[in-house]
Amino acid sequence: MDSLTVMHNVPVKVVMTEAFRTQLVEQVRSSLAELDQESARLNEFLQQAAEVEFRQRLDFELQRVAQQRQQLEWRIREAESVQMGAELNFQTLPVMVQLKVGENLQEKLGIEVLLKDWTIVEFRGGTA
Repeated sequence: MDSLTVMHNVPVKVVMTEAFRTQLVEQVRSSLAELDQESARLNEFLQQAAEVEFRQRLDFELQRVAQQRQQLEWRIREAESVQMGAELNFQTLPVMVQLKVGENLQEKLGIEVLLKDWTIVEFRGGTA
């Protein structure tokens, strides 16, 4: 065998712009609103629940929702504090990469994608 195809996660970075910041904060606020609705439903169930086990599960879910809320609030603060033009790790994308005998593995897998306002502006590193 002289080649192998593998799955590799390619990092995607994003350049912070006002448009991206606004969209990101709006998405997080939407998620916060959904969590608030979920919390309200859980509290209603909790008030009506009589069984101890069920109440404990509801309490656990309320704690989980509260933790998610804290994480989302942290994301908003983080997004608002990042300087314009800064590059942030955004996500990873799974891609298929063909590796061949004699190739430099670091060059083959060392690629990243840069976005600006959801448009790909650059592929960095690596080889095709």
